[in-house]
Amino acid sequence: MSDLDDRIGSLQLGAFRILRRLGEGSFATAFLAEQMGTERLAVVKIARAEKLPSGASVRDAFAREVRAATRVSHPNLVSIYFAGETTDGLPAYAMEYVPGFTFDARMTRCSFLPLREMEAYFAQIARALRSLHAAGIVHRDVSPNNVMVTVDEEGQPKATLLDLGIALLHGYTDADAIAGTPGYTAPEQLRGEAAPASDMFALGALLFYAVTGAALFNDEDDVSAVMTKTSELSRSPDPRERRPALPAAMASLVMSLLDPRPTNRPTASAFIERWPTAMRAMFDAAATVTVPIPREIVLRQPRVPTLLAIRVDPSTKQLVSKRASLAGWNVDFADDARAATRAQEGRYDAFLLPADLQQPSTRAVARHLREFHPSCPIILAFYSQDQEMESLDFRPHLIVRLPQNANGLWFFLRALTPEDDEEEFEPVVMRG
Repeated sequence: MSDLDDRIGSLQLGAFRILRRLGEGSFATAFLAEQMGTERLAVVKIARAEKLPSGASVRDAFAREVRAATRVSHPNLVSIYFAGETTDGLPAYAMEYVPGFTFDARMTRCSFLPLREMEAYFAQIARALRSLHAAGIVHRDVSPNNVMVTVDEEGQPKATLLDLGIALLHGYTDADAIAGTPGYTAPEQLRGEAAPASDMFALGALLFYAVTGAALFNDEDDVSAVMTKTSELSRSPDPRERRPALPAAMASLVMSLLDPRPTNRPTASAFIERWPTAMRAMFDAAATVTVPIPREIVLRQPRVPTLLAIRVDPSTKQLVSKRASLAGWNVDFADDARAATRAQEGRYDAFLLPADLQQPSTRAVARHLREFHPSCPIILAFYSQDQEMESLDFRPHLIVRLPQNANGLWFFLRALTPEDDEEEFEPVVMRG
């Protein structure tokens, strides 16, 4: 098929009906799909034909490696459901659909990553990498847009490492293609020598972003300049040049990850061992020395954000209102779903929709919100234990069961809350 949109509605990999195109990367095109028979949402990635050399052996090798990846299971690693070929013979695989925020989107809403989130996210990402590396797989693209952050069923921070596409397509794509995200790609990976240590460099660049509030090479807009700076690294970048009061234990860990020499970087297991010490230094440091926040990276919003909650179960309204208030939000409740479709731009900052809306349907309301309020997160709520997910062709930022996961709603709204002048120093206040 020459037109990617021709795949919409088609059945691929035997059981995945393509709903819509999500985006296109260097090596593959991603589609939102529904697994027939289960109504489970999935992401189907299909290799771009122009990136694949001809020959059945290459395609067979790709299929074998993707199948090997399906045997890697970890709670913080996106699950791969199935691998094979499309109806027109292109290598493809189906993987878990993960709602939430990308790490990058989360960082745009705070100055530095709050410590409790940082503690959880990086431990989880490192454990996922340890699992991959033990299976002989190098991810090759650990970057802010390939980490999804949300909350688990207990309302605790959870990170999921996405997109094994580059890892799985490596070796079967155009040799001239650059793998990875500039600024998160290790020097040796730019030379075509990716190894587990390359993923640890990327983890270090991600951690640099989390503790300083700015990307490693944020002073460069040009991709080629970023890649040149990376390839010419002669020493480890020191995050204290951006954030002088950063504790030595954390700065040392970041610098060891960003060492230009791969053999000097800690493995995923070594990182996991050092992580509690680095985080303890951060927590112990938290109280007397305030760290200046670069104003250009702080999201400003002078008013209290407001959630529009549509047709909330009466027994749950008080709980939703309380959790939103604790997160610093106002709530407007409406029984008529048209309150969402008639909302003026800028009036609301997020929308809570029940999964079983009719006339208009949840799907129709979500489509309207996506078109006219694209920057506002959509939270999909289930109020009954036996209520099953319908076939959705939109991507909610959070799926929550209420009242059971009310803490998850609180955490999600708190993560969205812009910090005011009095509060903005809380997650980055240092002691000692």
